Amino acid sequence: MRIEFGVVLLLPCISAQNSTSPQNATAFALTYGYPLLAFHQLANRFLTYNVSNFIYHSRELSTPDNRTVVKPNVDTLYSTAVLDLSQTDLALTVPDIPSSQYALFSFYDVFGDNYANTGTGHVNGSGQYRIRAPQNGTFQFGVQTTGNGSSNQSVADVLSPTTYGILLIRWGVNASNVKTVHDLQDQTSLSHVNRTVVGNAPNITSLGSYTISIDNATSPAEKALRLLARYAPFDQPETEAGARELKPMLMACGISNGTYSRPSGVDIDSANSSAIQTATRAASAADNNFVLNNGWSITKPGGLAGNFDNGTNYTYRAAIASAGFLQLSNPNAVYPSWANSSSAEGAGGLAGVGGYSLGRDEAIIYTFSSKPPLMSLGFWSLTAYLDNYLIPNDLNVYAIGDRSNITYPDGSLVYGSNASRSNGPFQVLVQAADNPPPSNWTSNWLPGPPGGGNITALLRWYGAEQQLLNGTYQYPVVRRQAAITGSNSSSTGDAGGSNASGSGPTSGSGTSTSSTAPSATSSGPASSSSSSAASALGERSGRDALLSLIGGLALGSLLL
Repeated sequence: MRIEFGVVLLLPCISAQNSTSPQNATAFALTYGYPLLAFHQLANRFLTYNVSNFIYHSRELSTPDNRTVVKPNVDTLYSTAVLDLSQTDLALTVPDIPSSQYALFSFYDVFGDNYANTGTGHVNGSGQYRIRAPQNGTFQFGVQTTGNGSSNQSVADVLSPTTYGILLIRWGVNASNVKTVHDLQDQTSLSHVNRTVVGNAPNITSLGSYTISIDNATSPAEKALRLLARYAPFDQPETEAGARELKPMLMACGISNGTYSRPSGVDIDSANSSAIQTATRAASAADNNFVLNNGWSITKPGGLAGNFDNGTNYTYRAAIASAGFLQLSNPNAVYPSWANSSSAEGAGGLAGVGGYSLGRDEAIIYTFSSKPPLMSLGFWSLTAYLDNYLIPNDLNVYAIGDRSNITYPDGSLVYGSNASRSNGPFQVLVQAADNPPPSNWTSNWLPGPPGGGNITALLRWYGAEQQLLNGTYQYPVVRRQAAITGSNSSSTGDAGGSNASGSGPTSGSGTSTSSTAPSATSSGPASSSSSSAASALGERSGRDALLSLIGGLALGSLLL
């Protein structure tokens, strides 16, 4: 059961495989346990130094030199802790946060399920939040309000479904509040709270000897199974039905008493291949994705994104862990995905899911129909990556969003205290860093790799309004055209029928061009037949991402 704001909800459970043959059970266990590879990568940064229940505060935004996290954002500073509830409960102390400050406290189990959030848009307020360990025989999790934060009463209880987990705090930053965020970080802490009943789960920092045997596994698949053997006894599924189904599956695949032993006749490579195919299909399945318009889609709104139907959709959970561990549930954050398809006419040959090849003499233009509708304190960004990391450039601009000095075609600001009152179309330009556009484009320019290259552009909404979830907002039209330089600043896109003008915005001191950017083409909602092409992870890209995860190439990636 999930508890939200004191309300108890009954949850359905997605059934595990019917067959409990050792071969099928092994494939199931791999699908179920894949996210533990990412958890292990992240947690080991703490556990190597015998540290848990301690919040590590990041003080600086990511730069191209940072290679710890793949596809980092440059919107928030993070505070991170590995949670261990084996011996005590925990008290999270939250300071008095200004009403203008975005601060989201997100709680995850070891499989990356975002089972609870406090802070902006949720139960909020200064004081202590008690993080409670799961109780035997109960399946309750989420946030339960309790009081007013006085010394003997917490603001709320956070009921964890698992003994171990992760706390990730996202602090919204802008040009003027970094010191404020640092001060708030310094006042945020975890402390131990004794409880009457202490179970038999070991302290997570005592797993060192077992960690060595995990890291010495002969294959990533075996490593995942060994991790699952160790964590499963203390990190049960979030529903009673799920727990009942999991136990025989784990026994059939050779997991018992905290160890894994391969049953006779089991082909791990074959089981691994089956698990990859199952997760890849789940990522691109129409039932798991919602098609919007102009080639964009999102994870199906509701309980799937971030908490994976309350931790029961194991295949989709594995697929997402391969692309970005610790995904937020919507509308806390939404990660729209764009893919060229028959519904995105004139895209100029762009291909891929959120990724494309950018030549030095080419430009990619995103024409926004209007400002994305966001909740109070919400924000958005479009970030470009080369090989999963930020792209170096002389401007040190790694993302464009609502905190950038984006301008309309007439040179007026889209955002800020001096912003225009209008809410019309504007454009964002992606172009090689060593081929700068005219000055009238500089504020709307997201530099790509020098000389061009294969890049990924990730759009993020934080605090999305319903229009961004149900498709009534017209998403950006994405088009390729010749690079915008001093000699062609007034040209239009070279893709046939393009309505996205290359003239772009003009700065107050720049030279105005004769044409302006019209509103984005509205193609209407794409047909359901394009959902696979516009899914969060296409068939090919999903398989590649999952292979990266189990191959150990992208472990610990955070989709933040």
